[in-house]
Amino acid sequence: MRSRGFMLLVGSLAVLGLALFPVAVAADKKLEKKDMPAPVLAAFEKAYPSATVKGYGKEVEKGKTYYEIESVDGGRTLDVSYLPDGTVAEIEKGVTEGNLPAPVKDAVAKKHPDGKIEKAEKATRGSVVQYDVKIATGKTKVEMSIDPTGKVISEK
Repeated sequence: MRSRGFMLLVGSLAVLGLALFPVAVAADKKLEKKDMPAPVLAAFEKAYPSATVKGYGKEVEKGKTYYEIESVDGGRTLDVSYLPDGTVAEIEKGVTEGNLPAPVKDAVAKKHPDGKIEKAEKATRGSVVQYDVKIATGKTKVEMSIDPTGKVISEK
């Protein structure tokens, strides 16, 4: 009897976990330009007049609402997240491997000597800068976040 009850408990927890998972994934919502706050659009258009917009989105994270504009500027990806009043929360700019700081490239080479950098972005949140790098190591893909001094912040 006890093992049957345990199995029911485990099964119930698994179902509950599956039921809650879509809620976490549904935080990002695609929007149309008309759905974006005017201060966000004005701030983006003023800062990046030559950017080509690819999409708009909305995300709620830790109770705060962010509006994101995905674009391409100068041939590089550019994603900017704003607060509803048009204040910049985060900027993610695509960078070439050649434009990565030497300490960042060294950190990648040290951890993954046979890896090839497939994509790199410079993420700026206020005065904090980090580089998010996607690396192919054989058949495996690795993502690293590295600060400008080469300190690895995370790896998955």
